[in-house]
Amino acid sequence: MPEVLIPVGPSDRLDWVKKTLSSAVSLNLSRVIVYDNSEREDLSQLIDQFNVVHVKDKRMKQVNMARLRNKLISLARERVVVLMDSDVVIKSASNLIRKVEEEGYSFSWMHYAYSEDEMNKPTEVGENNPNLGCASLDLEAIKKVGMFDEKYARDEDVWVYSKLRKEGMKVGSIEERCLHLNRSHERKDLRTPNTSAIS
Repeated sequence: MPEVLIPVGPSDRLDWVKKTLSSAVSLNLSRVIVYDNSEREDLSQLIDQFNVVHVKDKRMKQVNMARLRNKLISLARERVVVLMDSDVVIKSASNLIRKVEEEGYSFSWMHYAYSEDEMNKPTEVGENNPNLGCASLDLEAIKKVGMFDEKYARDEDVWVYSKLRKEGMKVGSIEERCLHLNRSHERKDLRTPNTSAIS
């Protein structure tokens, strides 16, 4: 049965992490692993309130999302995992997992909604930007392409999407959304650049 993997960092909001962990535990998958490099006591105490595997590490001197993803997936025991960022809520991961387990996708993701009203909003034309914040991965496929290339400190989602496609593997989104609690990542339309640092 798939596992859920969640990174928690030093700038994460306590209330968002709480909602994310509640969501992750409610998915009823084999286990939830939280990779915590926040070095924050309040976050550590919050994480310990949940039935999760809590892995603590030192804060990164410089954020490298590819390195963070590699550390996170190195903790997994299962072939198929669900990745959640620490500011998202997933109501159900069943279709996300089915895309990987039954349809043979290596990387599948949900698009973001920024309010409950947007959760059932259909995907727009051109809204096919991959993300790892609400995603499912086949870790055998990720290992075949050499994990995440740590030369790319950001845009690790686009890099792995391109690498998997180049290798002829199936990648794609599902017609469901997850709730992104951080509205600073919101794009009002597809022509508006996303200027946020990390999604």
